[in-house]
Parts: sequence; C-alpha cells; structure tokens
Amino acid sequence: MTVAMTGGTETFYILSVMIRCFRLGCLIINHVLESNKLRKSIEFGNRHANMWSMVYQSDIMSVVNIRMNRRAFTRLCELLETRGGLRNSKHMLVDVQVAMFLHTLAHNEKNKIIVNRFQRSGETITRYFKLVLDAVCRLHKDFYKIPVRVPDNETDERWKWFKGCLGALDRTYIKVRVQTESRKPYRTRKAEICTNVLGVCTRDLMITYVLAGLEGSTADSRVIRDAISRLQPFLFSFYSLLVQGCLGALDRTYIKVRVQTESRKPYLTRKAEICTNVLGVCTRDLMITYVLAGLEGSAADSRVIRDAISRPKRP
Repeated sequence: MTVAMTGGTETFYILSVMIRCFRLGCLIINHVLESNKLRKSIEFGNRHANMWSMVYQSDIMSVVNIRMNRRAFTRLCELLETRGGLRNSKHMLVDVQVAMFLHTLAHNEKNKIIVNRFQRSGETITRYFKLVLDAVCRLHKDFYKIPVRVPDNETDERWKWFKGCLGALDRTYIKVRVQTESRKPYRTRKAEICTNVLGVCTRDLMITYVLAGLEGSTADSRVIRDAISRLQPFLFSFYSLLVQGCLGALDRTYIKVRVQTESRKPYLTRKAEICTNVLGVCTRDLMITYVLAGLEGSAADSRVIRDAISRPKRP
C-alpha cells in the first residue's frame, strides 16, 4: 500500500512539472509573437503618423508637445538645416530630429520615455540629440541677443532703481549624489549635499547663462570669479559688459531672530524659519561697505533694494 502511494505521488509530481513547463513554453511563444508583431507595426508610415499627430496636426498640439507652433518649428528646421549643418539621415529626417530634441527639453523627459514616444532605440535618440544640440550651438550668434541696459529715463517702477543694469544674477543649490569620500566639499551650511549653480537672466526673465558643477560650499565670490574667468567668446562678452563700471557686489542673507509670537508671520521665510533680511554690499577686494538689517524675512529682494536706496545718505 505504501509503495502504491509513493508511485502515485511521483506520477503527480511529474505531471505538475510537465504542466508548468508547458505553460512556461506558451508564455515564451506568446512573447515572441507579440514582439514580432510590434516590430512589424513600427514602420516608417506609423512613425510618420506619430510625427504628424505630435506637430503637424494643429498648432495646439504642436505647442503642447514642443512648445512652439508649426510655423516657428518649420522655420527652426530650415535654419538648422541651411546654416546649422543638420542633415537628413538614412533613417531620420531633420524635422523628426528637431522634434525629438524639443520634446525632450520641453517636458524634461528621460531617454526611456522618448524611446517609447518616438519608437527609436536609446542610442539613436542620444546620438541625434547631440547632433541637434551641436547645430544649435553653431547658431548661437543668431539666437543669442545682447541684453539692453536700463535707460536713465526709465519710468517702470520696478526698474527705475537699476539704471544701467543689464540683468540679474543669483545662485542656488541643487541636491546631487556624490561618493562618500568626496562629499565634504559639496556639504552646504545646512548639511545638504548640493552643487552650486549660478544663473543670469535679462529684464524679461530670459536665462542667458548658467554655470553648474561647483561644490556646495563654494563662496559667492569664487563662483563669480570662475564665471568671469571662463573665456568662452559668447559668454565673456556678456560678463565684460556686466562688470564694466561696477563698484562692487551686493547680496542678502537671512539671520535667525527671536520674535514675539503675535509678530512672527512677517518674519517667516519660505523655509518656515523666523529670520530677518540682511543686505550687504562689498567692494572688489571683499571689503564690506554697507549693511542694511531689520527687514522681515518675507521681504522680497526688490523691496530690500528700494528700501536701501530710499534711505537718506549719511555724510
């Protein structure tokens, strides 16, 4: 009786293994068939239809996907092809290359998302992205506009205080991942591992320059010196204009203070800290020449500047 039960158990085990193998084989065959079907569906006609639905269907869809209308997109493709050196390849036209480039920038998409959107391999997308970027950089003299100074007779309430100014610059921190043995220079005053990024914009808030890669502990003066010392032709000319006739530099910082509970709201910063706003001005040799303190932590930069200018000058 025991022998019969043992034989039945072995037979059941063998049958269960055979069923599992059969099901696994069916799944593999189904996967192969679906893959072949997908490869056959990704043809030039389907890619062309995808491109038409993204860009050429309407101006609304074009602005949603690449942040410009069809007329501007066509003009940009002509410029990059005639003057930027971008060419049609055997497998991809110029408009598809530019659309892929603009879609990546407009939506900050990762390579894997663009692979699924345009039905191309990751290597192909990376290669053509670099080609379009090179073409855009070759046309920087056409695309880059030198900012205009604020005139002496400016009537705009926001800008009449900054006569002769070309724009504004500021730095910010962006969190990064760094190897453990290299983290010390990237540690900020708040014990965060960050990189120091400098940004410059014009009066109409158009970004004209970005410098990234410096350690989070880098002082503002070193960031400025590093930006000015870079001898890139189309950037150095802007900074030469920016510092021409400059007397020094100014910046503001927060200092934590103790305030009565009923008066804390104006002193509350964006990071929910109770602080006062302090403005400092220094010369080229980093000598402090002016300090303005006492304003609330929530005070905007423009209000701090206006308050400093409006105060009567001391003899």
